[in-house]
Amino acid sequence: MKQSPASGTAGLNTASGFRTRIQEASDALRSHLGALPTAQPEAGKLKTYIISVGEALACHDEIKVLRQLVRQKGFEPVPEDGGQDSIPRLRDRLQEMLSLMQNPLLRQELHSLGGAELARAIPELSATRKSPQAILLRREEEKLKSSYARLMPLPGNLQSAKAELGTVPLPRAARKKDWLDQARVWEERGDALEQLFTELVDTRKRLALALGFDSYAGYLAHRRRGMSWLPEQFLRLTAEITFPLLRSLHEYRKAALGLTRLRPFDLSTRNIVGALDFPQWRKSMERLMENVHPYFAECFRVMTREGLVDLRSAHAGTCLHLQHSRRPYVQAPAGISPKELMAAIHEIGHGIHILFAAGQEIPFYRGITPLSGELAALSVELLASPHLEAFFEDPAVAARVRRKHLEGIVAVFSTATAIESFEEELYSKEMSAATRQKTFAGIMEKHLGLIDYTGYEAILRTWYHRIPTLVFSPGYFLYYAVAQAGALSVCRRAGRSGEISAEFMRFMRLGTRFTDERLYEAAGASPSAMVDSLSVEQLGKTLYDLYQDRKSVV
Repeated sequence: MKQSPASGTAGLNTASGFRTRIQEASDALRSHLGALPTAQPEAGKLKTYIISVGEALACHDEIKVLRQLVRQKGFEPVPEDGGQDSIPRLRDRLQEMLSLMQNPLLRQELHSLGGAELARAIPELSATRKSPQAILLRREEEKLKSSYARLMPLPGNLQSAKAELGTVPLPRAARKKDWLDQARVWEERGDALEQLFTELVDTRKRLALALGFDSYAGYLAHRRRGMSWLPEQFLRLTAEITFPLLRSLHEYRKAALGLTRLRPFDLSTRNIVGALDFPQWRKSMERLMENVHPYFAECFRVMTREGLVDLRSAHAGTCLHLQHSRRPYVQAPAGISPKELMAAIHEIGHGIHILFAAGQEIPFYRGITPLSGELAALSVELLASPHLEAFFEDPAVAARVRRKHLEGIVAVFSTATAIESFEEELYSKEMSAATRQKTFAGIMEKHLGLIDYTGYEAILRTWYHRIPTLVFSPGYFLYYAVAQAGALSVCRRAGRSGEISAEFMRFMRLGTRFTDERLYEAAGASPSAMVDSLSVEQLGKTLYDLYQDRKSVV
């Protein structure tokens, strides 16, 4: 593994560690900017110039991420060191680089560095995007998102009926009570969440206007302009081949439980709860990654050794990119419920991807796009799911967690189709909260499979309060669905042996060296394989094998 400039520096588990990293990045930023020539680089020196500008930008971005983490953790703020004057200088250099892309005298040298790929990887610097109004609205959006996140119930507030780890199924009455208790917690905060969501939608619509778009739906469509390589009607086609499997799973579950109607509280009949302390969690995760691939385990050891993994009680995890250090910073749930454990594996997958791409010499190629990042993380999830015994002594519990994970994948495409339809309505029309709720419920009812919400329509109408991607990252569910389809193709190539292909390992090292289309092809998930009935068939067969153990089903 290529070592980063920050290897061996202070870990990020203390306030002093953050101060040290911020100081290192600030010093490096000044050094890179000071070394840049005052005039445009001569022929033959373009690569050095581009690397220096890229390293300076990486320092600047890392400082922003570190300061964000300092605020999040409640540490004493690190004083500004006067480096703010570097921002306009950095923007000037980036603008100069974009001009250099058009210089015919440098065409051959540019071609050797990637040419069009390099121009694409350099951040855009349009005046509109950097307008004061747009900046203020983005800040307003971030504040609203933070307020919303603080109001969401933590997982610990949502457990009323608990069982010993996977030993005794919960009776249906207890499952129903637990589900309704959870709904009551959300309902108590419903008005406040609805108000914040309304303000978020309004802020995003104003942001779209400030950016020159007719609507926020138009802005989302603009962000997806690089996805034209996808098969036409991708979401509809993937939903069509997965929806019959989803209905079959529901039918099977009804029969296994002896039910005439499958209710939302029948989707899980056991609570797998609890959390591990960091030494236990680290040991289990390292063993799991070793079973997936020894190099993945080594990447994980780098993260833990350098204090780059933070366990916390949260709905989901995050992975931040420290671009100067060429390192990830992973915040992962400590819980071992199916949702929390797979979220932790997902974020570790992002971290592994960042470490793989750290070897790219040109800093602009070390980035991770949403589509390629999710392909990596979702593939790691699937590759890891056969090895969950690393966390559970009872193989039946590990099988149950794997089954829940795979069942969730079956539902991804119909859910993505529903959310895409809802967001199109939400961000292109004016609607009241009541109309919004009615619209959401009407769309979701078409994509629920056999789940019967009769009598619980009020709960379904506000279920979007609970969907983090919809609240915090509009439009992202499409990226997620595309990456999930790609991950299924990657894992079909791995087969039952689980041996990771050389193509996928190469993809992990490419960063943003190529377009998403070429990156997916490199990983073995070409556009022609994105709507892949064989991958869905393999997924169904794996679930069928898990269902042969009735304990795993109920």
